[in-house]
Amino acid sequence: MAWLLIGTAIYNDKSMADIVNLLDIVDREGKPFVAPSALTQRRQTLGEAAAKALFQCTQRHRQEQANLTAWNGLTLLGVDGVVWRTENTDENNQSFMKPKSNRGLETQSPQV
Repeated sequence: MAWLLIGTAIYNDKSMADIVNLLDIVDREGKPFVAPSALTQRRQTLGEAAAKALFQCTQRHRQEQANLTAWNGLTLLGVDGVVWRTENTDENNQSFMKPKSNRGLETQSPQV
């Protein structure tokens, strides 16, 4: 069932039958599952606690194995596509840019 939980997270746009086929899930005797609905019913009986426990276990393993860069005791992580506005002070105006609008006017606050 752990593989099914992981599979539904990875392939969340696919049906249960597709996930079973993609992951080649078999029963304890090695026979392929005939009815994917059996997996759906079993997954529903597991509940939220099982998914949470699996996530915490895999996340803990990932954190232990990850080679994350640190700076001054902090973990550095990347953020893509985010713009933060800063307070409109002289210091921030010198350190950060003020983007221009389509009409060539500066925005009110500097952005990082």
